[in-house]
Amino acid sequence: MILCGTLTENESDDRRLLLAITVEIEDGVVEYIEMKEGDSAEAVAVKFCRDHSLPDQFVAPLTEHIVSNIISIRCGTVHFTGSFWGELL
Repeated sequence: MILCGTLTENESDDRRLLLAITVEIEDGVVEYIEMKEGDSAEAVAVKFCRDHSLPDQFVAPLTEHIVSNIISIRCGTVHFTGSFWGELL
């Protein structure tokens, strides 16, 4: 399993994109999460939190949010209901 690592400039990541979502990490600041084939939701959440200096307490709910979005995509029921972080803060 690939754990959402960092590529060197000579490497490319040709894995299929499974999920791309926007996340508002603070008022007016939006970042993007991409999950590719072979990534684990938790590894993607951990990397996102570390890359954006977010507390570890956000990893579990962000993992659940990613998994929920993947399930919604597979079931064809994607509905965006607002800022993910707004629900946590």
